[in-house]
Order: sequence, then C-alpha cells, then structure tokens
Amino acid sequence: MNRRKAASLMLVVGMIATLVVAVVGSAAAQTAQGQLTAVNGASSDNVDVTADSTPLASGLAFSTAGDGVVVPPDGGYKVSFSDGSEGTVNVGPETAFNVVSGFGDNGESAKGYPIAVEPIPSGEAVAVVWNATTETVLISVNGSDPFELLAGEGVQQDATVGESFTVQAGDDSYNVPVAADNYIDAFVVNDGATFSVAFAVIPSMTTLIETLAGTAPPPEDPTVPDVAGLSAADANAALVDAGFDVAETTQPSDDVAEGVAIGTEPAGGSTAPAGSTVTLIISSGPSTVEVPDVTGQPVEDAVAELEGLGFTTTTEEQASEDVEEGLVISTNPRAGTAVAPGSEVVVVVSTGPEDVVVPDFVGMTVEEANAAAEAAGLEVTFVEDPDDPDPEGLVVEQDPAAGEMVPAGSEVTLQLSPATQDPWTSIKVEDTGVLKAAGLNFLPESVSEAVVVDTGVGGKTVVDDDGFWIITLSMDPLDPNKAYEMLVTGTAEDGSPYEQTFKVPAVGEKVEEPVEEEGIPTWVWLLLGVLVVAAITLGVVLVTNSSGATEAEAAESGAAAEGAEGEGAGDTDAS
Repeated sequence: MNRRKAASLMLVVGMIATLVVAVVGSAAAQTAQGQLTAVNGASSDNVDVTADSTPLASGLAFSTAGDGVVVPPDGGYKVSFSDGSEGTVNVGPETAFNVVSGFGDNGESAKGYPIAVEPIPSGEAVAVVWNATTETVLISVNGSDPFELLAGEGVQQDATVGESFTVQAGDDSYNVPVAADNYIDAFVVNDGATFSVAFAVIPSMTTLIETLAGTAPPPEDPTVPDVAGLSAADANAALVDAGFDVAETTQPSDDVAEGVAIGTEPAGGSTAPAGSTVTLIISSGPSTVEVPDVTGQPVEDAVAELEGLGFTTTTEEQASEDVEEGLVISTNPRAGTAVAPGSEVVVVVSTGPEDVVVPDFVGMTVEEANAAAEAAGLEVTFVEDPDDPDPEGLVVEQDPAAGEMVPAGSEVTLQLSPATQDPWTSIKVEDTGVLKAAGLNFLPESVSEAVVVDTGVGGKTVVDDDGFWIITLSMDPLDPNKAYEMLVTGTAEDGSPYEQTFKVPAVGEKVEEPVEEEGIPTWVWLLLGVLVVAAITLGVVLVTNSSGATEAEAAESGAAAEGAEGEGAGDTDAS
C-alpha cells in the first residue's frame, strides 16, 4: 500500500496527461476528443448536471458518477449542478475530467479533477484519493494509519483486483469493489458541516483512451433492466444507473402489491437509446369499489345489497337509543370508502336502547334525583303526598327498585316525603323480604332506632343534615305469617324525644300511621275539636233564640199597653 504522495501529484498527473495528449494527438489530431464526468458530492437529493447546454447526468444521486460525455476539446466548459453548484473546466484534446460538487466555500462550488489517461497493466486497477475541500483532511485508505491530505492534494495507489477500495475521512467511510482495468477517483468533500466521501469509477480505461483518440466503436444502445417486483425507489435507481430518464405512472393490479414495479415501457430486456425516457409502471394496488350507504335499512336488505356487489359480510350488534332495533347503524369500512372487490364489510345492527341499572334514589332531593336519572339515561316522575305536597322533600320510595335492569330512557317513579314539621316515619317490606324503615323531620346528626318488637331484629342510623334517615333490615329470621310491631325512637326536629310503634306490613305494603302513640291519641284530639265546634254552634243558637224571645215579649207588652190606653180613653169618653 502506498502512503501519502507528494503535494505535487496533481502537477505530475497533468504532465502525464499532457504527454499522452502530445503523443496521441499528433497521430490523430483530427479525431481527438475530451470527456467530462460528473460526481454529486454535495447534495443528498438527486441533481441534474450540464456542461454549458450539454447534459452530463440526470437525477444524479449523491456519491455516484454520471455517464461521461465526450465533448469537443475547445477549452472552457461551465459545469452546473441543479443544486446551485457550478464551476469551469478547461478541456483539451484527449483529456478527461471528473467534475465534483461541494468541495468548500472558497467561492467555487464545483471543480474538475484530471483523470490520468494512461493504460493500466492487465489485471490491475488504479485509484486516486483527492482532497476536494479547502481544509487539510485526515484520511485512511484501505485501513492504513490516518494521514493528512492537504487541500487540493491527491494520493495515488494501485488497487488490488477483486477487493474493495476503501477511504475513510472523519466519520464517513466508503468503499467500492475493484475490477481489472478500472480507474477510481475518490473525493473527500465538505457539505459545510461534515466530511463525506464520493466515488467516480471509470469501468474501462482502455475504452476511455480509445474514445478520446476517436478509435472506439460507437456505443451500443443500453438494455432496459427488468425491474418488475422491485420497489418504486429501487426500480427508479436501476433505470437511472442504466442511463435512462424515468417517467413514473401508476396502474391498478390485483397481483402486484401497491408501490411495487409492474414493468416498464419499453419492456425490460429490450434496448433503447442512452438518455431516452423509460416509463416505469408502479402498482397502485387492486382495483377498488365503493362501499354503499346501507344505514337505516333492515339488516337483511343491507346484507343482500352488499353481497350482491361482491362483498362478504359479517354482522355485529350494538345498542342504540336513536336507531330502531334491527336497522343498520353503520358499516366498517364506512359508506363511500374505496376497497378491493370482495372485501369484508362489517354491518353494525341496532339492538335498540341499551339496558341500564336503576340507581338507588331513596334519600335524594329532587335536584339530586334528577341529576342521577340523567346520568343513568332514565326519566323520573315525582309523586308527592296529595295532602301535603313538598317539592323540596326527599325520595322515600322508587319504582322500579334500585339495581334492576331497564331499557335506557325508561321512566322511574319516585315518591317524595311529605312536608310535615312533626317526625314522620314509613315502614315497608320489599318483595325480597327486606324491611325498609325511613323517617323525616328528625334532628340532624341525632340517632334514630327501629326495632321489631320482641324479635331482636333492628338497627340504628344517624340522621342526615336534611333530617332524613333510613334503615334496611332482613326479615329472614321472622315468620312471614305472624304479625309484628316496630318501635321507632329518636329526636324530633325541635329537640323533643320521639317514640312511635308501627305495625309491620305484609310484603309489598307500607304503613305510615302509628298503631299507638305516646300521649293523647289523635282521635281524642279530633273528638275534642268536634265537641268544641258543636258547643260554639249551640251557643250561637241559644243566643239567637234568646234575643228573639225578648223581642216578642216586648211586642206583647206594647200591645197590652196600647189596649189599656184605649180602654181608658173609652172610659174617659164615656164619662
């Protein structure tokens, strides 16, 4: 392996090239030509390259060389890359240059590097590493110890056929296989941020020399590669590498996956002029058909329509408050979606409103009950005590019972407590054999107790801030055919002790009237009230009758007096 060459290698190569030009040019001055080859060393995007108006490469990828173009050796050529890089290269007879972009920020962004146009011994290859930047670069060639390469300097090394020629600069490493008669240029470039390595390979130095001397036969038209089955990107790259311009088009296919090449026009294996346009046909996937809108139809009709269009169908059930049972809510894929023929469509069918759990409303205010019903998806109707309605009362009973499953939107009837100022209690035995006792207008935070007399069944509870309490007891230990009484004790809202005895009702019934009370029974108060009213009425009657009798007596006395006066007058007249 040769290490660093002298900084004057460029001058030596130029002298060699000049010597070759002098020798060959004298023999074939009329046919001598020059050549330019482009290398994209700056842009990660594909670029187009021209020398004056002559195309050098189209869609040139980073780090690869475009096909060389033979040009008349008439001096300076302005080489432009479509990313904005440009520079001028002086081309003489039988000279060849690699033009690389992105070598620094010294005012130039593209520059030509001479190719040492000389025969290569059989079975050998030649490689040159160029520092195409404006800085000193530390490089390694084929695993050598790193060494410095000055700006614009090159180092030549004989390459071993059958192995890879590798260059590392900075963090970038690049290698290319070496074949006999190859000439390899490796360029260290700087895109403004990091060092990179770009390669240009002349496949046959013998052919290049013959071309420049005008003795090579005209090139044959290249063969269009067979790219069927490649990805769009790989197929495009293969066609560009073969020397063609590419125009992409898409075509539906039931056999080739979307994004994969179907073929080309002209077809793969045929020949076409270099630089001509090859149409690359990419699969857009299977041909498609739109899913029809079957929402709102009976499921049988919807399935028949879909299967008539070639779809396969499955059905799924879903509760809905808006769509009637048995009608289609939606499909998956949804209506209007373009899918492959024969695709499966899931038909979502309504089962009507979904069943919901009835909350426990007992003990709630009207506002709380309304909020709980809305959250559960139910409607509520409040029933008040007809003798004493109280919209601010608490719920003491409900129908259906808490925990039952009912269709969403069902109505629940809620019984409100009456608005009495005295303590009030309700006793009810549920169908399940559970006894429920509730009370209202008790002293907040006091303790109330309900006990089934002589059974040991009972319980205590704390009265809430609204003066309400509730106790739930199991009647399982008791004989359902036997009569029982319940003693309720507590503290009334005014702070006075409260005690009442209630009968335990039959299953499903409730009792709100006490069977006996402490103090004077209600009927006594009612009787006293009736007696008071009767006494008042009798007094009025007696007073009225007494007044009438007095007036009658006065009238009678007046009449008698008038009679006496008449008689006296008569007596006087008679006298």
